[in-house]
Amino acid sequence: KQALAGHYDASRETLQQLGLAPDWSFDPAAHADSATAFVGALNALTAHHSQAFGHLAAVFMPSAVSNEAGWIAWMLRALDALVSEPVSQKVRLIVTDSLDAPRCAALASSRHPALHAESLPLDGWSLAHETFALEPAVGPAGVFRSLLAGLFALVRSAPAEQVKIKAEDALAFARRQGWPDQQVVVRLLAAGAMLKDDRKDEALNHYRHARMAADEAIKAGHAAGRQLLVQAWFGEASAHLAANDLPQAARCYVEAESVAQGIPNLVLAIEALRMAAYCHSRLGQSEPAIAFGHQALEVGARLQPSARNMTTLPLVAFELLRLLQPQSIALVAAIKRQLQQAQAQRLAATEEECAALERRPDARERLQALHEAHEQHDAMLMEQAARQIESASGCDDARFVDLLAQTGTLLGSGWLLNLPSDQLQPAGSADLRSSPHLSITDIAGATAV
Repeated sequence: KQALAGHYDASRETLQQLGLAPDWSFDPAAHADSATAFVGALNALTAHHSQAFGHLAAVFMPSAVSNEAGWIAWMLRALDALVSEPVSQKVRLIVTDSLDAPRCAALASSRHPALHAESLPLDGWSLAHETFALEPAVGPAGVFRSLLAGLFALVRSAPAEQVKIKAEDALAFARRQGWPDQQVVVRLLAAGAMLKDDRKDEALNHYRHARMAADEAIKAGHAAGRQLLVQAWFGEASAHLAANDLPQAARCYVEAESVAQGIPNLVLAIEALRMAAYCHSRLGQSEPAIAFGHQALEVGARLQPSARNMTTLPLVAFELLRLLQPQSIALVAAIKRQLQQAQAQRLAATEEECAALERRPDARERLQALHEAHEQHDAMLMEQAARQIESASGCDDARFVDLLAQTGTLLGSGWLLNLPSDQLQPAGSADLRSSPHLSITDIAGATAV
């Protein structure tokens, strides 16, 4: 509702240019927080400007969905509201979904009479390549852009040998132009393709040459030189991890941390230290792992408090606590699971009550009361779990007690309860999966524009 009001306000000047009076009045707070009320607002807008609209399409593109079942149920209630109102003939709802990570399968298979599901034959890299091909290639930069676009497309789906041939062409061109930064980009792309095809030695060779090219870029004063060097070190470390060469991987992460500190990029420094700790932990070397973990916490303390929980610092803290007291942390994980079960049950019950209120005349007040009651109950569950954690984590290990207090100061008192469940796995089962290293395509796309 807020977005609808905002879009209309931002369009007032355009409406005037079209000869329309921008005089539709809509106060989001005056309408219920429900699917029916939102559809009612769309209907009111189309009715107010009935001569101007052929159709009005509301496009839903959520960046994240915390409760997929609730999201699908909301959309179905919106469709029910559409078919029940004749004025809705001009209103359309569009929901985008991802083929790689679909979350609307239940919606598409619902067979609702107002629903049409369609899979569009779109490929992002092919589309980009076609777009580049339509634009005139001006000078060496245009030629290289086309080479790089072709390489991107191959990395995604072609055999490694094809990627290798295309990468050699792009590398030769970048060398002739004296572009060491773009050589890094090509090397990182090629290395990723080799690693995907389990050609670890070739991947390592590309990563090492990427480091050499990044060093050249630094000497030439390139602004992104050190950032490229960090990514090359991270890439080389990932290749050693794939080969189960943990000592070499740890060495690469230490080198990456040193470069990241010099940029400074504290987020990548924390991640490098986290992974160095992970490598030593896997090797059974607890004390070096603990030392690296403490270094990461010290780096994290230099970040703004609001930014700390958006990095991998909470995972560093959790793994550090688990190294010191695995039994206490196992209890924390069990408490977290119980909390999530209780929260899910409460949320399902609240969703059911909300759905029953959709068309009631007093829906706005009743829904608001339900929302407040739900928030209060959730706060009570969190407080109860926090007390359980405080009781369960009590032990005689002074280092553990001190670290628990330090992490609470650093990350906030409820940070353990806010950790995602997949990070509360037994030691060694989720560490690599939770690693947020930038993908090869992210790195290259960011540096090759």
